[in-house]
Amino acid sequence: MIRTVDALERMSMSELPAGSSTFRCRRSDEVIVAEWEGLLTLRATATGDLLAFEPARDLPRHRVEKLRDGVAAAFLRSLRGSHSLHAAAVASAGATLICVGRSGAGKSTLAAGLCEQRDVELLSDDIAALELRRGLWHVVPSEASIWLHRRRGAGKAPVRSFRTANRPAAVQFVVHLSFDDTVIEPAVRLMHPIDALGVLMSAMVRFDPGPMIWLRELDLVETLLRQARVFEVVRSHRTPPARVARSVTAQTWGNRR
Repeated sequence: MIRTVDALERMSMSELPAGSSTFRCRRSDEVIVAEWEGLLTLRATATGDLLAFEPARDLPRHRVEKLRDGVAAAFLRSLRGSHSLHAAAVASAGATLICVGRSGAGKSTLAAGLCEQRDVELLSDDIAALELRRGLWHVVPSEASIWLHRRRGAGKAPVRSFRTANRPAAVQFVVHLSFDDTVIEPAVRLMHPIDALGVLMSAMVRFDPGPMIWLRELDLVETLLRQARVFEVVRSHRTPPARVARSVTAQTWGNRR
């Protein structure tokens, strides 16, 4: 059976090098073949063991690394029954803060601003790998750089000047990002549990939108909501990223400390 979905719409992969790509998955004998048209072909066992990673020949090395550490790793995790979020994630003192929101909402920008602060380390830029440890959901370190717009009108490029985490950290905070150019100062407020549930379900990276997958994701999200506090962060496009990062820190790690 072949599943064909738009990668940006169904899988929320905002950082695919070509902007948008058609994803196909099929089984050939005992091998799972996943194809991101024009970008990558991946072959794996049904249990998530990688057999072949074949990027398009003309892709630059840094984009190949993005595919390898992002969608390819998420796909292999999904074959093993594990889950991922379309999110940036950072950690401080063993506590993870996850940034979710639509493509262009500023997840990477906020993660970069938080990583400028003392004792904050990068876990992921675009896809957060989730792992259940001792009854708590953790984010596993998966990416070593943050992709940012270096100048107006230019595409994103990796920035590696941030501290990277070397161990998983338990999820303690989630922030959902959006813009409102009528606000003067960033607004950081707790979300209603029903709204938080919708936000996290929308952020799940899924390659098979079947009902059993949705049920497993719902169970995961309900557990995550008992574990973490979820905030809505609304700010203007004109607000300096450093100010947004300070506001988020004050309501999350700052309160904890």
